[in-house]
Amino acid sequence: MFAEGLMLMLVGMSVVFIFLGLLVFTIRATSFVFKRIIGYGSEAGFDSVKTKEQIREERAEIAAIVASAIDYSREISAKVAESNG
Repeated sequence: MFAEGLMLMLVGMSVVFIFLGLLVFTIRATSFVFKRIIGYGSEAGFDSVKTKEQIREERAEIAAIVASAIDYSREISAKVAESNG
């Protein structure tokens, strides 16, 4: 009984390692093909340097979204509290 369990574990782990090896190979092959077809891409379209004004605007948008989510959460909590008595 112990030998059968050991053999089953050995076969199961072998299957897992083979699967992981195939997965790594597939990902590397796909990456190689994409790099050949698409290339590494151009970074010219990205703005890597943001001005202080752009950063302020982004923070303001994030603050507005968070405030809206908190307000909505409070509304829902109040409605649930009313319905529960």
